[in-house]
Amino acid sequence: MKKLRTLLVVAALAVSVSVTAAGDATGHARLHPINQSGIQARIFFVDNGSTLWVLGVAEGLDPTAVGYVSLVYGDGAFPGGPNACEPSATNPISGLQMFVGAWTVDPDGSGVLTAKKTGASYVPVGNTGTVSIRQRGVSNNLRACGEVAVNPE
Repeated sequence: MKKLRTLLVVAALAVSVSVTAAGDATGHARLHPINQSGIQARIFFVDNGSTLWVLGVAEGLDPTAVGYVSLVYGDGAFPGGPNACEPSATNPISGLQMFVGAWTVDPDGSGVLTAKKTGASYVPVGNTGTVSIRQRGVSNNLRACGEVAVNPE
């Protein structure tokens, strides 16, 4: 199941990249486990200036957990250390812009995130610094964090 999911996500990403219009910004992040959570993920972004599409794949999620969500943080946020994936003091974004979406988790612990951010929830990929996976329903819920790398247009 995990291989099939990965192939489907790679195919979806290839399609999204092939239809990306000239001038669209793209980005990606590789998320690393925090506090030995075992969660790893890849998240991809496509930004046309008014809509941010987000596609992620993860492994190591606990299928019995209440759920997982991802948040983005403004440029200047740190991908590691004691302040990993915390809001940026220099380039803050609103709470609505920070929330990306909820993960769909399979029984094998693999997961998929798909989101479309428009209107007041839209944030340009160039204004993001880090992205996280957080577990719902627990304190100290940061499980994975990574730096968003924006690809040149």
